[in-house]
Amino acid sequence: IADAPDGYTYHVFNTANAPESFTYSSGPGVIEYIVIAGGGGGGSGNTGNNANHYSGGGGGAGGLRQAITTISAGTYAVVVGTGGAGRATEYSGPAQPGSGAVGGTSSIAFPSPVSTTGGGGGANRNAEVNGYTLTMDGGSGGGTASAPNSHYGGTGVAGEGHPGAGANPDGAKSSGGGGGAGQAGQTGSKTPVKGGQGGGGAATGFPGPIIAPAVPNPGDFATAVGASGIFAGGGGGGTHSTSDLRGEGGQGGGGRGAFSNGAGTAAVDNTGGGGGGGAANNGSQPGPGAKGGDGGDGIVIIRYM
Repeated sequence: IADAPDGYTYHVFNTANAPESFTYSSGPGVIEYIVIAGGGGGGSGNTGNNANHYSGGGGGAGGLRQAITTISAGTYAVVVGTGGAGRATEYSGPAQPGSGAVGGTSSIAFPSPVSTTGGGGGANRNAEVNGYTLTMDGGSGGGTASAPNSHYGGTGVAGEGHPGAGANPDGAKSSGGGGGAGQAGQTGSKTPVKGGQGGGGAATGFPGPIIAPAVPNPGDFATAVGASGIFAGGGGGGTHSTSDLRGEGGQGGGGRGAFSNGAGTAAVDNTGGGGGGGAANNGSQPGPGAKGGDGGDGIVIIRYM
């Protein structure tokens, strides 16, 4: 985007897992960048093993780094991380791990490389109590799910994001929100049985309406990011409540959690947001209907005057 209304030239990289390159021909010069990894997927509301009435945690946002630096003329490799898949677990059959997948790493190969960590996956009750490997840690941590004992959310990486939220024990059956680049996720509540909100993203000053024409989903992107450039919101936690008490996604592209019998909402692509947690209120809910939302793909943006 040359000669944008704010006076900058923008280079926008938004294709996940497709190596790209940034060529700078007027160096040495001062540039500013944001590097945002893919967000984590939300956890499933189903657990397998014929268990029901549960919900999944929200996915953590992809890690975000922003800086101003001086670079020389040259060509630099860029990688954009993909969003982690939300987990779909069936009600029937053996117990299954139901945590969302971790997002992919984003990077710029400057002489001093810049890299950010994919968001942690939202948890699932079965994964927490049956010894499966949890995937909650990331750039921002995924939210945990209701389980026999209170659990902590996933951790975030210092300088990139914040932790996901814990959850109440089984009686609540509501799950925590994923962490965002600007805030930690919120814990699900027992009274009312409400999923935790995803942590808010960070304001970068890279305006969504200016950047939107360079991404595949300009309308959703511009709304999620806004004029202040908020990226990397955490996913909201799910709840088994039949009332709409799902956790909202964090500002900056985080997906909403589900309620009753429902799938979590996917995060907005190219924001690095976390996916919302799924929900299952009865045993007849098929896997896709209680699926966690997918995390949003990341993005790399470089600008200069």
